[in-house]
This record gives sequence, structure tokens and C-alpha cells, in this order.
Amino acid sequence: MGFMPSRWFSLVGLFWLCAYLYLAFKFHEFQSLPDVGLRQTEGTHVLLPVVPAVVPASPGSGAGEGALLSQSGSPAHCALRERAHARIFSQLTVAFPIIGTEPGSIYWKKDKHMGQRDKNFFAVERVYRAEWARQGVTVVDSLNATFIISKQPQKWLELCKNYPNHQVINHFGSMQKLTKKFMLARTMKNFVRTHKHRLHEIQRFVPLTFVLSDRMDCLEFGANVDRQAMWIAKDFFKHNAQGVRLLHEPEARELAASCLQHTAAERKTSSGDSTQVGRTLVQSYLQRPFLVQGRKCDFRVYLYIPVSEPLLAFYAPGWYMKCGHSQFNLTSRDVTNVVTNTKVKGKMREGANYSELVWGPEQLQSYLSEQGFAADWVRTVFAEQLKKKLGLLMEALGPVKGTGYELLGCDLMLDEDLNVWLMEVNNSPEMSASLGGRKAAVEGILRAVVGTQIDLMHFAASGKPREDLSLTDLPSVGELELVYQAPAR
Repeated sequence: MGFMPSRWFSLVGLFWLCAYLYLAFKFHEFQSLPDVGLRQTEGTHVLLPVVPAVVPASPGSGAGEGALLSQSGSPAHCALRERAHARIFSQLTVAFPIIGTEPGSIYWKKDKHMGQRDKNFFAVERVYRAEWARQGVTVVDSLNATFIISKQPQKWLELCKNYPNHQVINHFGSMQKLTKKFMLARTMKNFVRTHKHRLHEIQRFVPLTFVLSDRMDCLEFGANVDRQAMWIAKDFFKHNAQGVRLLHEPEARELAASCLQHTAAERKTSSGDSTQVGRTLVQSYLQRPFLVQGRKCDFRVYLYIPVSEPLLAFYAPGWYMKCGHSQFNLTSRDVTNVVTNTKVKGKMREGANYSELVWGPEQLQSYLSEQGFAADWVRTVFAEQLKKKLGLLMEALGPVKGTGYELLGCDLMLDEDLNVWLMEVNNSPEMSASLGGRKAAVEGILRAVVGTQIDLMHFAASGKPREDLSLTDLPSVGELELVYQAPAR
């Protein structure tokens, strides 16, 4: 068949049309990718955020930056920023905002210019700030920073929530499922409902707990109140030992009866505030704790979640143990005997010697060796228990979304049979370095967290394909140990 110009031009046109459609599709696909990269290396997946565009820091501080907020409460400049993959960074920056109660009020440090209601908000600790600077990240007073580090997870997550790819924030919204006392209880119960074969593991990890704002929990508490001689009641809106009380059997029965008398509607006062019953969580009291020198102790263990998909969690072997000031007395109702906080209402207990109350792993092992324990019990038996239990906690949490990271402070306790129990999980854990075992733990975890977030950014900026990322690209992880990796979907 002879050459036909019209058909030739038609074929050429069709070819270029197909090429154009293909490239348009691929560009759209690239635009829609989450700002993460993935490589599977020896069974381990690692995800990283792509580097956010750097926007010059805006001058000023205090409530003045409130002008950046739109009527909806989101920064008005968010929509104008380039997408995260649009530019490679020239300089990493970090900001530490305190978001006030008044619309548009943002502060960069605690000072006399803060609103009266805002003075109770916590600022990021000096040691945390210093670690970012020490590792070469420029501190700026601007919402445009690459990293946003805040002690107010819920307030910050409301900002730029429709633009999640622009910055790395030190919180995930779904962490409330672990860090709110009443939500932690529900999270574990929901996990058991869908994983009935794991019931025994949960029962040996989380004390029997009832949230009295839930009518079903009220009924179950009433049915179980006689199974325990002692219960501990907590107001789940309070912290630092406030709202904690010990209940003996008669008081527990009275509380159960009071709970059952209230309907869901009656648990609200006319002002909308929850009643005492509605704010209360009751938990079986650990009557036979493992004692150190006669004192009740618990363990602050850090759990670091650097990425969300697949969900990864690292355990920090550099934990610290904090003990009660007084000798443990099962019959005492003194709150300082019930809890192990070295500070109550922000002040060190009278007569307390901090070095006696807070130990690191080496100090505990030295003491246990004197009691006849194996010379490596802390590093082997205890550490393996901690890792297994923290992995179970992450499994119960389920999927997490976001381009940030999270550092959790998990409080755990040993009973005299050496079983590990979870007391509570804290977001934005207090990071003041203090002394002794706590100082080493805080400095160690901050060095790893900041360094790993920077490692992820540098890899993203290197231009290497995302699938080339491996744990060798994250040297700052250091001694942290992987305790959970979400199954591939």
C-alpha cells in the first residue's frame, strides 16, 4: 500500500495526544502522592516526608502573628504555599508556637504580654529547643517553619488541617486514642472486641478499667465492684495526681450505685459541665506492686513514632524509673502513696532527694543484682517485656494519618510477679532534663528524635528515588529499637 500523507499525520497526531494524556495522568498522580517515600529493606519499611518549601520567617512575635489567621482559624497563607515537593530546602527551620485562647493569638515564649487564660499553657522545654539548634536547625518565630513543635496538639492540629503536606508537626490527631485516659480504655476494649483471642494479653497489660460516663461501663462496674477490694478513681480531665483517690469496697459500691442512678442526660449540669461521676474513670488498684527499697515505683518509657504509613514505632531503652517518696502502705489514702510523681502540684515533695527517687536502667540493675537477679535481667527479660507490651499498644491503636511524628511518654509499672502494667500514655511528655537517670533518658531520646527527623529531610532532599531509602539512611535512630511495624496493605 502506498504512502498516504493524511493517514501519517493522523497517526502522528494520535501519538502526541496519547503522550500528552499519559504525562498529564502521571503529573496528577505525582501531585496526589502523600509526602512520603518508601523502601523495603530486610522486611522493614521506612517512610519519610518530602521536604517542605522554605518560606521566609515573618517578623514579630506574640499575638501580632494572629493576622496570619483567616476567619476559619487556619493560617491564611497556607493555600499560597508551594506544595512540599515543589522545592528543595536551602535551610531547615523550626518554630515553637503557643496558641492562645483568643482568636489569632499566638506567642513564641511565655511572657507578661500573654492573656491571663493563656499563662497556664506550657511552652516547649528549653532542652528540646536547644537540641534542634544544636543539630543545625534554625529557630524562627514563624508559622512557616519546616518543623512545628508545640505542647498543644489539638490546637495546633486545627491549623492548616486542610494542608497537611506543608510541614512536619510533632503530633498526630489520632493519638488521643491513647493519651486521653477514657479513650485509652475504650481503645483497648474495642481492640478486644475485634481480637477476642488477644483478651488474655490485654488483661495482663491494662488494669480493669471503667469509664463512668458510659452507661455500659457503669453496669459492668456495678457487676465487678465486689471482685476487687480496692479501686483507684481518676478525674480524666486532671493531671499530676489531681483528682486521684483510692476507693475501698464500701466507697466503690457507693460510686457504682451513684453512677447507675444517672442517665446520660443527667450527667450534664445546666452549665454543660460534666458531673463528678461523668468525669470519673475507675481502675482496679495494683495492690501488690514491685517495691524498690520499700517504695512503689513506675517507669517512664519513651515511644517514638517517626512516620505514619506504614506505622512504625521505636522504643527507647534509655528509660527512667520514678519512685514514691514514702514507704508503700496499702492502707494509706495519702495521694503521695498512691501515685509516684516526684512532683505534686509542681513542687518537689518535702524532704525528697531527687537522686533517690529517679533511677536509670543501670541503677535499677545494680539494685536487683544485690537482690539476687541475673546480672542482665533489666537488659534482657525486662526490656523484652517492655517491647512486647508497647508493640501491643501500637497494634491496638490502629492506623494513623498525617505527615508529622509523635513522641509519647508511657508510664508502666511492675507487680511483684514481674508483670508489666500500663498506667497511662502522655503526649507532649515533660522533657526537662533534671538530674541523674532522667537527664540521660531525656537527652538520649531528644538527640535521636531530632536527628532522625533531619535524616528523613536530608534523604528527601538528596534527589534519590524514594524506594532507595533504608535504615542505613537514618543513622540518628541510634540505639532505639523497632517495636512495631504496621502490616503492609
